[in-house]
Amino acid sequence: MVFYLSIVCYIASVIIALALMIIGKKMTTAKFLVLCGLHGLTLLLFVLFSILRNETDPVSSPNFTFMLYICSGVCLTGLVWRISIPLLLRVYLSIFALTFPLFIFSPSMLVNFLLTTHYTDTLGKTFQVNGAHFLEQQNSWSHASVTLKYKLIVKKGIFHQTLARDLDFNGPLDSIHTLSFEVGKKAQIRGYRHQETFVSTGIDSIELTVPMINRKVNQLERKLTP
Repeated sequence: MVFYLSIVCYIASVIIALALMIIGKKMTTAKFLVLCGLHGLTLLLFVLFSILRNETDPVSSPNFTFMLYICSGVCLTGLVWRISIPLLLRVYLSIFALTFPLFIFSPSMLVNFLLTTHYTDTLGKTFQVNGAHFLEQQNSWSHASVTLKYKLIVKKGIFHQTLARDLDFNGPLDSIHTLSFEVGKKAQIRGYRHQETFVSTGIDSIELTVPMINRKVNQLERKLTP
């Protein structure tokens, strides 16, 4: 849910930027500076939140203040070339326009950046199954053992093809071992994870046979799914 909410917020900021580009020519410099002041407040909130937040697990505590800071900057990019403002401020706000090609290149990487300040395609663990086939955490924003699931993908450059979803290993994995692999047919994977109790620590494992779904070429998808 957090992932898709972030997508909506970013797209909304782009739409606002385009609207301001069209109708914002008559905005006075004073009003624009007020908007810049509100944008500056989001930066202050981000700095304060970064100091106070628990950095031991940034994935489980997404940084919404950074997303507000970036999205508010994106909104203001629609005005920087429409009204008269100081050159330094114009250059600063133009930097936010760089998020446009980043979003086109990989929406999931941009959203991870907005919520964690880390520009990466996935925040969860990824395990190589065979060649370009990987087991990837399906939902980067839910680490509860009852909801954490994986998907089998094949990487093709900046694209990936999902072959199987909702693979349940009864919790987060520490490692895997590929028992057998038949391209386009199935993969037999054993997943290992540490299991701790009050009296002992051991290693639990579960074996899954994953059928591979052959998709058509036009079903190749961008990295939009978290």
